[in-house]
Amino acid sequence: IIAGYAQFPQSGINNTFGVVVDHNFVGRNDRTLSHEIGHCFGLLHTFQGGCSNNGTGGGDAIADTPPVSTSTFGCPTTQNSCNNIPTGDFYGTNVLDQIENYMSYNSCQNMFSAGQKVRMDATLNSTSTSTGLRQLSVASNLTFTGINDPYGPVVCAPIADFTYSNPMICVGSTVTYTDNSYNGVVTSQSWTLNGGTPATSTAINPTITYNTPGVYSTTYQPSNSAGSGSKTKTNIITISSLTASYSGTIIDGFENATQFTNDWIVVDHTGGQKFQRTTAVAATGSAAVEIRNFLTNSTTRLKDDLISPSYDLSNVTNPQLKFKVAHASKTSADNDRLFIWWSLDCGETWSLKLPLSGNSLRTTTNKTTMWVPTASEWAEKTVDLSTITNETNVRFKFSFESGSPSSGNNLYLDDINIDGITSVKDIYDNIGSFSVFPNPTSKTANISFNLTKEVKNLSITVRDLLGKEVTRVVNGQSFLPGKYTLSIDQNQQLNSGVYFVVFNADNNVITQKLIVK
Repeated sequence: IIAGYAQFPQSGINNTFGVVVDHNFVGRNDRTLSHEIGHCFGLLHTFQGGCSNNGTGGGDAIADTPPVSTSTFGCPTTQNSCNNIPTGDFYGTNVLDQIENYMSYNSCQNMFSAGQKVRMDATLNSTSTSTGLRQLSVASNLTFTGINDPYGPVVCAPIADFTYSNPMICVGSTVTYTDNSYNGVVTSQSWTLNGGTPATSTAINPTITYNTPGVYSTTYQPSNSAGSGSKTKTNIITISSLTASYSGTIIDGFENATQFTNDWIVVDHTGGQKFQRTTAVAATGSAAVEIRNFLTNSTTRLKDDLISPSYDLSNVTNPQLKFKVAHASKTSADNDRLFIWWSLDCGETWSLKLPLSGNSLRTTTNKTTMWVPTASEWAEKTVDLSTITNETNVRFKFSFESGSPSSGNNLYLDDINIDGITSVKDIYDNIGSFSVFPNPTSKTANISFNLTKEVKNLSITVRDLLGKEVTRVVNGQSFLPGKYTLSIDQNQQLNSGVYFVVFNADNNVITQKLIVK
């Protein structure tokens, strides 16, 4: 077994110089490493040359290490393997073998001799670039290895990272970015801030104003004398218009996949399951939103958000937010939670309005397999909006937290309605249904509606974001009961942008957003 080996400085200081020791021979009671370091510093074995060792060039060339005939093991305290007294012997008399010396093979090693110390010091102080070790302790090498006295750390390039104050704000508001880099001291920085003013910055923690609605990315590049890092975070800042996306009573059953993608913001905080549209089940219609919590496998709470588009409530009397929810636990110990929040400043700050957990969230009995609700397993919840009746830019957030230490089954949401109404038919007794499709559209769009009673004065207008009438589809005409489909923009007069289709049937008004690509 080879416990270790080392290279002598006399053989040349090169890339192989050093010590190799088997990890099994490194410990409090093992001296292999001390022995091999002695070789690195120029020492030979005490038994080198046998009994001819006299300190004048023979044996280990150290005068105060008595001659030893051969290597021995164990700890023979009375051993005297050489009875002769060589010429020029350091002691001048016959002495015992120096079994305590680190350069022997004995098991009771605990010392270097004074002569060995002189030899090691000479090697360490030698300025020879081929056989000396003085070069290891020069200032340049100490600085390079980070052990200079006083301590001088090696300069490393920073690894980029950053945080930001708000992921959602209104047009004209600001976001403050903060350097969070590590691995090296940052001496200069460069920011690229898409959509921001300014669009670039060299400040360490810049504050940026955003004046245009959209979703924007940011890149940060910190640097120092050793190099630079780079970090891009994609689609992290959502800037909302001061004009709400929808006005009046709202009915959203997630029936339109494109509209769901464009209108609703899905935030997955922890990288697990997240809110998504599904056509596998619905409270009404053919679509809903789900989070497959049954698949969550975590002992800590995982958080996911579903954020609504913005609503103008100023024209709604006694507004309410109503929605349908379906949720099941796996066991009675599960404690999933759903929180409903609202924001009056484009999502910059939120106010909690309805916490649901336990029996207030569960809508059925425990389910131990992947669960999809039946028609009877939905429940309707209501949030009173009377305190924000006059607000013109309101968003809602459905925040789901999986249980800890165990999570429950799936969660489903459907029929998100403003004014506490579950369907068009429930709102007005003369309107059975109303929809705009395709939406978004790159060509013409259609209006489909079902009248359950005669309407004596029906008008359908299209308005821009400023409320200005752009085109009129129906102008105060009477319609008998029945189903109708009309073209909104047969002559393609609408430019790309966002519009509102206002449907007025005998003063019963419904508004729906239309996006033209």
